[in-house]
Amino acid sequence: MSINFLFRHGLSFSRIARDTGLDRRTVKRYALNPELVNRPRKAVVRKGKLTPYLPYLESWLAEDSGWRASRIYDRLVEMGFDGGRTIVRDAVRRIKERNSRIAYVRFETDPGLQAQVDYGVFKARCPDGVERPYYLFSMVLGYSRAQYAEFAVCSGVR
Repeated sequence: MSINFLFRHGLSFSRIARDTGLDRRTVKRYALNPELVNRPRKAVVRKGKLTPYLPYLESWLAEDSGWRASRIYDRLVEMGFDGGRTIVRDAVRRIKERNSRIAYVRFETDPGLQAQVDYGVFKARCPDGVERPYYLFSMVLGYSRAQYAEFAVCSGVR
């Protein structure tokens, strides 16, 4: 049953509120203004407490992305900011994420045209307690991204 239907049939605002589970003031508003029933509510846009300080955040994080949100909060409080730590932390996170997004173009090659080779040295402690170097040969094919890797052990020749 709609509020308007019940109101037209003589029920009081309090009775309609009890029957529908709505607040009495809500029932009164919609009963007296039926054009509001299916109209979407207007969004209220408010200026945030942090908005005047965002240029400072942007510049501090642009010159050094290592700033922690807690230190930025302390500096903002010194400047007169009276908001909470959470909005500062969220803003710092958004700015850092936006600044750190780097796009890479994948390097494509034709089959059999290119391979990337890397060579590295790793030290490992053997069961007898001696630390020995192990050499890694790694090759990645450019087209298929197939990888071949092999460890080699030095035979002790110097």
